[in-house]
Amino acid sequence: MNTLNCLHAPLPRPRRSTLSATEREYLLALPESPKEFIRQYIFSKADLSLIQQHRGAASCLGVAAQLGYLHFTGVVLEPDRVPGPALLAF
Repeated sequence: MNTLNCLHAPLPRPRRSTLSATEREYLLALPESPKEFIRQYIFSKADLSLIQQHRGAASCLGVAAQLGYLHFTGVVLEPDRVPGPALLAF
């Protein structure tokens, strides 16, 4: 196979979203009540081991927030998105 052929492959099309902006925001919204936090953010022993591998309380908190958000939504928390105060207080 000629390696130059791959340079002329068609570019992938951008993905279309099946959700509206409002639906996406609702789906990715963080829980508000303590009961919802308990249900979504209880870590396994493996999760706790991963969190504890990081230095400093702030780093551990950041990893825990990312991991909890990942478990809850299936995506990582975007760099410009700040976790709500309820999540950090929990």
